[in-house]
Amino acid sequence: MNPDLSFTLRPEEKVIFATKSTAKFLFRKLLHILLGLILMAVGILMLTDREQLWWGALFLFGGLALLYLVGLDIKRTRNTYYQLTTQRAMVIELFGGKSKPTVFSFPLDAYLIQHVKHHRNRTTDYLFAQDNLSLASRGAIGFYNLSPDIFTNEQWSELGLQLPAKNTPIKKLPAIKRPATWRHVVGCLIGSVLLGGVTYDMLYDAGADLHLFGQEKEAIVIAHEEDTERRGKRREVAIYYPVVIYEHAGSLIKTTALAGYRTPVDTGDTITILADPHDESRVIPAEDTDESVFSPVVFALCTIGCFLCFVGAGIRIYRNREQPYHEISFS
Repeated sequence: MNPDLSFTLRPEEKVIFATKSTAKFLFRKLLHILLGLILMAVGILMLTDREQLWWGALFLFGGLALLYLVGLDIKRTRNTYYQLTTQRAMVIELFGGKSKPTVFSFPLDAYLIQHVKHHRNRTTDYLFAQDNLSLASRGAIGFYNLSPDIFTNEQWSELGLQLPAKNTPIKKLPAIKRPATWRHVVGCLIGSVLLGGVTYDMLYDAGADLHLFGQEKEAIVIAHEEDTERRGKRREVAIYYPVVIYEHAGSLIKTTALAGYRTPVDTGDTITILADPHDESRVIPAEDTDESVFSPVVFALCTIGCFLCFVGAGIRIYRNREQPYHEISFS
């Protein structure tokens, strides 16, 4: 039995049909559950290594987030209702409890239905827009598994709707934006912290912080340690990390620099280094080093993006705090 959906109706708006969703998306759910478990297992293994702590936390959180999205999608599917009126098509998600209902509202125009898929059991999917934030399984907003006993193609035509002759790929459907909830705020905040931690860890390992906080010292190069780094898809370059000796607090310190050269410096040469005042083993050459900054920059940009999503979600929640339910109108 369908719940009372009259709160969605406008004045003089009449219901043509209302039914509960029977979409399941079982296969995609299983794949995402498996992927989430794998990410969690990798994260737990990495957490045992202190040097991989941030990476382990990132993988663990990613797996938990994916499993949470799958669980949320299962709950969403079980509590989704479709309602067609004389003015609109609506997809209504009722989570129950203190969660606000979410109403996706699409006006009845000729191009309402963007994608049609017929199933062997005679049910049909009528899709209206792409659902960007339902990553786990849905992919689009619309009426799934609609039986011909409820509504037929001929009845859609009688309403003035044109069914597409060819199926438009779901990825090319017009996008719709879901309402912000506290789940988005908390998730973006945790993501910002973890991505920021990984970025800092990568920059710390490369000694990038010493460009700002390092102390200049004179050091003698006594050897080199050669390593190979991949730049781009196939290109590999040899990097020579100088082994240096320098004076710190009256003692001679021998250490390998965190940044190196494409061409090795002659053994016995004196170079200027930047040394960590709190950890004498962390040094980098002051000039002319070859530093790969692509990965840290990518993670830094992801951190900034995640933090901006956190701020944006908070603002959207504040603006919509007085609404009894979320209504997403598509036009």
